Amino acid sequence: MMGGVFMSFISNLSKEEILKRVGHEKQVAGIELREEIDGKGRGMRVARFYNTSGLELEVLPDRGMDIGKLSYKGIPLVWVSPTYLTSGKYYSEYEDEWKRLFFGGFLTTCGLLNVGPPSEGHGLHGRITSIESEEINKETYWLGDDYILSLSGKVRQAKIFNENYLMMRKIKMNHKNSSFEIFTTIINEAYREIPLMYLSHLNFGYPLLSPELEVTFLPRPDFIPRDSEAKKDKPEEILSFLDPQSNFKERVFFGEYEKRKGEAEVKLINKKIGIGVSFTWLLEEMYYVTIWKMLGEGEYVLGIEPGNSWPVGQKSFRSQGRLDYLLPAEERTFYLKVEIFDL
Repeated sequence: MMGGVFMSFISNLSKEEILKRVGHEKQVAGIELREEIDGKGRGMRVARFYNTSGLELEVLPDRGMDIGKLSYKGIPLVWVSPTYLTSGKYYSEYEDEWKRLFFGGFLTTCGLLNVGPPSEGHGLHGRITSIESEEINKETYWLGDDYILSLSGKVRQAKIFNENYLMMRKIKMNHKNSSFEIFTTIINEAYREIPLMYLSHLNFGYPLLSPELEVTFLPRPDFIPRDSEAKKDKPEEILSFLDPQSNFKERVFFGEYEKRKGEAEVKLINKKIGIGVSFTWLLEEMYYVTIWKMLGEGEYVLGIEPGNSWPVGQKSFRSQGRLDYLLPAEERTFYLKVEIFDL
């Protein structure tokens, strides 16, 4: 209750009125940088964003500028895997060894040469999330009566005689709203055409994920079950959820949108905890979406994964005539806006 009162109070104050009441802006909002000092994440940089709404998130510059923990008013919203924070130095391209680095979190980026099972010599889900970023730029500044928090960095995936991607990412929010934006640009800096597979692996967990969770896609695509396991769900059961189940096997569903101007939106609402999450992206940038439904014990997670690819592997996606390519100097942008709200 007090958090809500504080948010309501401070959101109505101007810059001048706030500065009269605090010694430093960090009293109400900021970005704190730290370094992990223990375990397999030792040496990793972590940037913690916080503001007056109760929104907190952790950006991981040494894991492809991905986002780990996400919470609202102290309530965790995402799943954290048994690997927790593991340095990208442990990455192996062999088969599915990517799983040893998969921390879950709000955003794990998959790609850029492969998304899905090992294919064409590339391991599960690619290597971009394992790469350390460079030219990190933390900015906090006033824009009118909004105090802006921004972190950007560059991630390069390159191999001699092969790909040379430059991925630039910025995460941005302000001091009072329970929302944030992710801006991603990928440029082909090789002098040859190269494939581009990009997928935003968003991982929601308990207590947001529970039998009470309601999920809505606007617009809602037709979802295709990946395999016989996914076919166990009737169409009306795809977005229904159980408590953690013993020996549950993952169920994956593929959706496709018309590539056009306009937005797609997903809303996750849990009336039991009184919180909702919505996120939007542009359909001309990400026109495929995947649902990863994993309701196992200790592996209790709902993945919603927009991108320019389905996670089926490069070879399969190429054979379907769906694989995207970047010409030399060509770029793609991917935008995602996230909002957390009280019900």
